[in-house]
Amino acid sequence: RRAAGNLKRLTAAVVVFLVIFDWNWLRGPIGRYASAQLQREVAITGDLRVHPWSFSPKAEAYGVRIGQPAWAKSVDPQAGQMARVERIAVQIKILPLLRGQIVLPFLAIDRADVRLLRDKEGRANWTFGARKSDKPLKLPAVQRLVINEGRLRVDDRQRGALFVGTVNAQERAGDKGGRFVLE
Repeated sequence: RRAAGNLKRLTAAVVVFLVIFDWNWLRGPIGRYASAQLQREVAITGDLRVHPWSFSPKAEAYGVRIGQPAWAKSVDPQAGQMARVERIAVQIKILPLLRGQIVLPFLAIDRADVRLLRDKEGRANWTFGARKSDKPLKLPAVQRLVINEGRLRVDDRQRGALFVGTVNAQERAGDKGGRFVLE
């Protein structure tokens, strides 16, 4: 009985903690962790909202900034940030995660401004950290991807190519089911 009572109190304490917890307290630690992993400054300047009450919890980060690597300023003094994103929303399935699989039922990126840069020597700002193996990066399964009002600039000085454009992506319902549209 005592163990059951303690378990109930512990469960109630965790629920109360999650209800009153201000997720914005984690903006700094998440930014520092991401900065260390990507080897460039990462910051969340807006709200961090988490909706944990589901088998597919959702998190939203507003005002995400990813800086350029140190060498980028010497190649392009106006390089600015590598990416500025007004909002990133992601949902993750808990049960596959317990088996070591990452499944994202939903990923939305709103009003992103991404500047990709490769210099003449082949250094690219989309390469993060030291390369540990030649194995390709294994990306998680994304079931629904939405990109709203994205802007993309690719400046490839090695190939002498420059692309500036907009990106939108979403699923659209049709007569024969949904289809993914990338514009």
